[in-house]
Amino acid sequence: MTHRDGIPELPTVNLDSSDSGARDDAASREPRSWDERRRGAVRTFSVALVLAVGFVLGVVVTDARQTASAEHEVAFFAGASYQGALGNPQGQRAVRVNMPVVNVGTVAGRITDLWVRGFELAEDVNVIAEPHVWTTIRASVVPDCDVRVGHELHLTVQAPDGIHERVVALQAADTGLASVWSERCDARSIFHALRPTGITMVTTDDGTAVTTTPLRTDLVEEIVLHDVHSQTAGLSGIAVDLPPSLEPPRTVALQLRWTVADCATARQASELQVGATIEIPARDIPSTTTTVALPTDALVAMVRFVESQCPP
Repeated sequence: MTHRDGIPELPTVNLDSSDSGARDDAASREPRSWDERRRGAVRTFSVALVLAVGFVLGVVVTDARQTASAEHEVAFFAGASYQGALGNPQGQRAVRVNMPVVNVGTVAGRITDLWVRGFELAEDVNVIAEPHVWTTIRASVVPDCDVRVGHELHLTVQAPDGIHERVVALQAADTGLASVWSERCDARSIFHALRPTGITMVTTDDGTAVTTTPLRTDLVEEIVLHDVHSQTAGLSGIAVDLPPSLEPPRTVALQLRWTVADCATARQASELQVGATIEIPARDIPSTTTTVALPTDALVAMVRFVESQCPP
C-alpha cells in the first residue's frame, strides 16, 4: 500500500485480540504470568520497529527526490581558456577566444549568453553543452580596459526545466583571458601596439627605396602617430604621408623612404626596424617610442637595394 506522497505505508499492527477486554479484567484481578509479560515486550518492540522503519523510508525517499532534482540541473566546470586560432585578424577590436567547459549535470543545456568582467561580448553565443563531455564556447570579445579582468564565467543556460544563471570559476592557473586582456589594456602593451600585416611593397628610384607596409594595432583605443623613423643602423628612413592616427579595426599603409647612410653598417643589417613615436589619448601615458619590425620580404628587398647602392 502506498500513501499519496509516494512513501510506502506499512500495515497497521493490531496488538490486541477480540478478547482483550476480558484479559484486561483478568489482569486486574491476578498478576500476569512471565509469558504474558514477554508478549507485551514483543508488542512494544514491534511498535517501535514500525515507527523506525517508516521514518527511515521517509528520509530515503525524500533524499532520493532531492538527488533526482539536483541531477536534472545543469552545472559546469571550466577548463583553461585560450585565444582562437584566427586570433585578431586585420586589427579587429574583438578577440576570438575559446573557453572549454564540461557540463557535470545529467541533462543538456543551451548556453545563450556569457559575461566575464573586463570584457564585452561582441557577438551572440549559442552552444549546446551535452552532459559529461567537454564543450568549447567560441566567442568574440572586446576587452574593457576600464575594468580589471575577472576570474569567473557568468553563463545563461537554457535547460529543459527553464533558464538558469550559472557562475563558473576559472582555474587558478588559467591566464588565457588575463593574457588577452593584458595584451590590449596593460600599460606595457604600448610597446607592442603596432604590427605589420601583409606583404611590404618595395620600389626603388634614383638612390631611394620606398616601402609600403600595411599596419594595424592590437589595442582597442585610437593611436596617434607623431613620427616614424629608421632604427636600422646604416639606413636612413623617414615616413611619407604619415597617417595622423590609427584606430582599430582600421589598417593603414605605412610608407617610408629609405637611403643608405653607411654601406658597411647597412650590409650587416639582419632586421629592418623602425621606431614609431605614438600617443594613446585614452590613456594617461606620455608619448612613447615603440619598435616595429618590418616583414622579412622587406628586409630581403632592402638588402638588394643596399647592394645596388654600395660599391663592391
